[in-house]
Amino acid sequence: MINSKKSKFYNKVVSYDEILSLISLAQKGDLKSKNKLIKLNIGLVKKAVSKFSFSSLDNDDLYQLGCIGLVKAIERFDPNLGNMFSSYAVPLIEGEIKRFLRDDGIIKISRELKTIGWKAKKYKTQYFKKTGKEASLQALSKELNIPIEKIQSALIALSPVEYFNIYESDSEYTQLDLSNNIIMEDSIPYTELIELNEIIDELPDLEKKVMKLRYFEDFTQAKTGEILGISQVQVSRIERKALMLLKKEYTN
Repeated sequence: MINSKKSKFYNKVVSYDEILSLISLAQKGDLKSKNKLIKLNIGLVKKAVSKFSFSSLDNDDLYQLGCIGLVKAIERFDPNLGNMFSSYAVPLIEGEIKRFLRDDGIIKISRELKTIGWKAKKYKTQYFKKTGKEASLQALSKELNIPIEKIQSALIALSPVEYFNIYESDSEYTQLDLSNNIIMEDSIPYTELIELNEIIDELPDLEKKVMKLRYFEDFTQAKTGEILGISQVQVSRIERKALMLLKKEYTN
């Protein structure tokens, strides 16, 4: 484990031991700790977004994707492996953006990265069959004789894009409120959405179609976008707006 120290990245606001403590609490479900970590590390997202200004996506969309990568880094980070959190988080943040741009046809994956990714996936499968456990990045790096960072980037690049439903709320926490960088649990249970079917029918046409496809046909955001001829990010925005309207009805 990395020794206790002050990190330049955190501007000496908190010690690295405090960062590790927050990560431990966040991984156990402490939302306030996760919120604080997001605020402390949001600079990583902003820096990543600046690297992709060439894309057709606006900064808000890139920021949303980067925040998803940051949340994943918080949830998956293992301090016992000896990496600094910021070093671990950056590939996940940039990877989330790159995967979306890749699927949108804006950037391409190099042949080298594809080869590394497939070799890593093949070894992971073999390792799991043999041991019943997931191969760590360290094990993959040792087996393939490739730096951990490159393996991580390759696996991220080849994996499908994942999205959280992002929407605002009047509650103290939202699942991923990008304006305030705070987290919360789902606001409306699936069973309650069924009861709100009549209210959904009163939504504007596009929002109604999105909600029907997402919650009654059980399509992913990507498939919903494909059916409606819009992007996955647009589906996320429409769904967020519809959920806000439904929550108002649900709580009244």
